[in-house]
Amino acid sequence: MPVVQIHIPQTSPRIHYVAQFLFEQVLKLEYVLVEDAAAGELFFSDSSGQKKIAFRTSGIFSETGITASRKEEALQALVQYRDDGLLPETFPDLVFFLLSRYEEYLPFEPDRHGRFPATESVLLQSGLLHIPVIEEWIKQLRAWLDQELDMILPAPSAFSFLPTYDIDITHAFFHRPWWRTAGAVVKEMLTDRSLLALRYKVLRKQVTDPFDAFADMDTWHDQYGLNPLYFWLLADYGPYDKNISPNEPVMRQLVGQTTAQYPTGIHPSYRSNEFKEALQQELERFRAITGRRPLISRQHYIRCHLPQTYRQLLTTGITDDYSMGYGTHNGFRAGVSRAFYWYDLRAEVQTSLLVHPFVFMEATSLFQLKQSPNEAFEELVRLTERVRWVGGTMITIFHNYTLGQNNPYKGWRQMYLRYLQKIKAPAV
Repeated sequence: MPVVQIHIPQTSPRIHYVAQFLFEQVLKLEYVLVEDAAAGELFFSDSSGQKKIAFRTSGIFSETGITASRKEEALQALVQYRDDGLLPETFPDLVFFLLSRYEEYLPFEPDRHGRFPATESVLLQSGLLHIPVIEEWIKQLRAWLDQELDMILPAPSAFSFLPTYDIDITHAFFHRPWWRTAGAVVKEMLTDRSLLALRYKVLRKQVTDPFDAFADMDTWHDQYGLNPLYFWLLADYGPYDKNISPNEPVMRQLVGQTTAQYPTGIHPSYRSNEFKEALQQELERFRAITGRRPLISRQHYIRCHLPQTYRQLLTTGITDDYSMGYGTHNGFRAGVSRAFYWYDLRAEVQTSLLVHPFVFMEATSLFQLKQSPNEAFEELVRLTERVRWVGGTMITIFHNYTLGQNNPYKGWRQMYLRYLQKIKAPAV
């Protein structure tokens, strides 16, 4: 196997982190670090050291802590890349900046849910949030290694599709305490008589509960050969956590059934970021239902605060998190579609938590972007083709409440089926 020499002024955990991602994880190459480059210089060479591909480094790899000026430097480099399409000369620096989520440690104005907003991100500000820029750079780097260093490289990774589901509310009308049903009836009498009529039909079992899509989802998975992930909200009732009670027999049955069929994880509640005991309680509920502790998670409302959220997940035994994305914009929060290990920027260490970015969430298109199903489908296809081109992983999030029959979100079930048909169709 070819060995890449990485010539740097000095080694550091940061350069190891970037090298491991670029060469071991993505390009499947061995590498060694060589301390012989001048300050401000970083280059790759073959094992003979006779040929090289040179880049510039701003010193981010030799630093510790966070420097505010790094964000403006990254933004300028990204804007230039958007304009000329050339591999940035500070490409390794940008990989570290984006993967480590450096900008999320800098001061920012949080949104109403306390989250780092997409509008504060350098990728949105540079017009590149819809592009997996790191993977596009790696694609260019692969060509350079082949041409400039005469390396025979392993075959690039193939495109893959991973459907995931957040189960926030299992049913629209069934299995609710009387006081929630009574309050909803009063509201519907005043604002939406058609919803009240649907409730009446469902409760009389004349039609299926509009959020109960689970049997249909199983059919689609079998039809298209899919192995999805499910994330279950098992929280106490609250303003933003409105699933049915985790003690309801139907809830326990659904969690048990999906866990027996598919990889299943926890959907930590809205309040779990502030209250660790809430997360512990939800994890214990999952274990009590399934007989095992969950290893995968995705934060409800995508409430991910760095480094606190990821540190908390690590202490509870979570190995893989699927929260890397925005609740307000679709695209590539960290500039990649494929998984990467979380780098704890405060502790200056690569952790064992594997981060899986999602690219598209239908709730974002529906509630935040106010897109029609057709508009969302077109965006979903565009994002998918970007991921396909770089051989990445297309992770989508859908909710059962948009996929059931008779649900109030008209056209979204059909949109998802249209997408499954397209993405699983044989290549021409």
